[in-house]
Amino acid sequence: MKAKDLLNLWCCGRNISCDTTAHSSVRVMGTGFVTGQGAGVAAALTLDNDEYDIEEIQNELIKQGTLI
Repeated sequence: MKAKDLLNLWCCGRNISCDTTAHSSVRVMGTGFVTGQGAGVAAALTLDNDEYDIEEIQNELIKQGTLI
């Protein structure tokens, strides 16, 4: 997700709320890796630009072998 009103700031991650016992069974690392890579690619492709092309970002992620 691109931050509103800020140039080239992309946010990613998966927020959860649970106690430490439940957290041990939550699988968030894979999601964190993929969303982080997506945000990084989006930031690189939109450097100094307010507008972005989702298809261009997706194509680059596919080229990199990312699961989207």
